[in-house]
Amino acid sequence: MSTIVKNYISSIKKQINFSDKSTKSFLKILESNVTNFVQEHPLSTYEQIEETFGAPAEVAESYLATLDLNSIKNKLKLKKRILTYLVIIFSFLAFCICGIYFWHCYNISREIPAYSVEEIEEVERIE
Repeated sequence: MSTIVKNYISSIKKQINFSDKSTKSFLKILESNVTNFVQEHPLSTYEQIEETFGAPAEVAESYLATLDLNSIKNKLKLKKRILTYLVIIFSFLAFCICGIYFWHCYNISREIPAYSVEEIEEVERIE
């Protein structure tokens, strides 16, 4: 697959903003069609692909228009929920690691004497 096709498909993926089976299927079919077009027209440019298939924003918009609005909302909510859970999990792990580190430092500091007591004895000098 040429870089022109990759750039075009990745631009559309960015516009769609989520991925599921139907989206992947749509993108595979579109990629196949664009690849066939490029093979038939080897000197084609990105602009010619846009003229033939449409601008990435338009293609993504027309694809999203075919989807059910509730399914789009649910997919976006799921994505947001997953990101929220990941942030919570990583925050908890960071908190645990910091707690273990400070507990370890505290235990080490208890083992190291902070001061010592020395007794001084007076010894009589014998002359």
